[in-house]
Amino acid sequence: MTVTREVLASYAQDLEHDRLREGRGRLEFWRTQDVLRRTLPPPPARVLDVGGGTGVHAEWLPTVAHRPG
Repeated sequence: MTVTREVLASYAQDLEHDRLREGRGRLEFWRTQDVLRRTLPPPPARVLDVGGGTGVHAEWLPTVAHRPG
Protein backbone atom coordinates (compact mmCIF):
# COMPACT_ATOMS: atom_id res chain seq x y z
CA MET A 1 0.00 0.00 0.00
CA THR A 2 1.30 3.41 -0.91
CA VAL A 3 0.63 6.35 1.38
CA THR A 4 0.36 9.60 -0.52
CA ARG A 5 1.86 12.90 0.56
CA GLU A 6 -1.65 14.25 1.04
CA VAL A 7 -2.53 11.51 3.52
CA LEU A 8 0.71 12.02 5.45
CA ALA A 9 0.13 15.78 5.53
CA SER A 10 -3.40 15.28 6.85
CA TYR A 11 -2.22 13.06 9.72
CA ALA A 12 0.61 15.47 10.49
CA GLN A 13 -1.94 18.25 11.05
CA ASP A 14 -3.77 16.10 13.64
CA LEU A 15 -7.14 17.48 12.47
CA GLU A 16 -9.05 14.35 13.47
CA HIS A 17 -7.99 14.75 17.09
CA ASP A 18 -9.39 18.30 17.20
CA ARG A 19 -12.46 17.48 15.11
CA LEU A 20 -13.60 14.89 17.62
CA ARG A 21 -13.15 17.28 20.53
CA GLU A 22 -15.16 20.22 19.20
CA GLY A 23 -18.67 20.93 17.97
CA ARG A 24 -20.61 18.10 16.36
CA GLY A 25 -17.54 15.87 16.34
CA ARG A 26 -17.85 15.47 20.11
CA LEU A 27 -21.09 13.52 19.65
CA GLU A 28 -19.27 11.03 17.41
CA PHE A 29 -16.45 10.77 19.99
CA TRP A 30 -18.85 10.17 22.89
CA ARG A 31 -20.90 7.68 20.88
CA THR A 32 -17.78 5.71 19.97
CA GLN A 33 -16.78 5.64 23.63
CA ASP A 34 -20.25 4.43 24.57
CA VAL A 35 -20.17 1.60 22.04
CA LEU A 36 -16.67 0.53 23.07
CA ARG A 37 -17.52 0.59 26.78
CA ARG A 38 -20.45 -1.74 26.16
CA THR A 39 -18.57 -4.15 23.90
CA LEU A 40 -15.07 -4.38 25.39
CA PRO A 41 -14.32 -7.02 28.02
CA PRO A 42 -14.42 -5.84 31.64
CA PRO A 43 -11.28 -4.08 32.88
CA PRO A 44 -8.52 -4.71 33.31
CA ALA A 45 -8.15 -5.78 29.72
CA ARG A 46 -5.57 -5.35 27.02
CA VAL A 47 -7.02 -3.79 23.87
CA LEU A 48 -5.25 -3.85 20.52
CA ASP A 49 -5.78 -0.64 18.57
CA VAL A 50 -5.61 -1.63 14.89
CA GLY A 51 -7.35 1.46 13.55
CA GLY A 52 -5.99 3.62 10.81
CA GLY A 53 -6.34 6.90 12.64
CA THR A 54 -4.44 9.11 15.01
CA GLY A 55 -5.22 7.10 18.14
CA VAL A 56 -7.76 9.55 19.55
CA HIS A 57 -10.16 6.75 20.42
CA ALA A 58 -7.51 4.65 22.17
CA GLU A 59 -6.21 7.65 24.11
CA TRP A 60 -8.92 7.48 26.80
CA LEU A 61 -8.83 3.69 27.33
CA PRO A 62 -6.18 3.75 30.10
CA THR A 63 -8.45 6.06 32.11
CA VAL A 64 -10.97 3.21 32.36
CA ALA A 65 -8.38 0.52 33.20
CA HIS A 66 -7.83 -0.79 29.67
CA ARG A 67 -4.32 -1.03 28.26
CA PRO A 68 -3.94 -0.33 24.53
CA GLY A 69 -1.51 -2.84 23.14
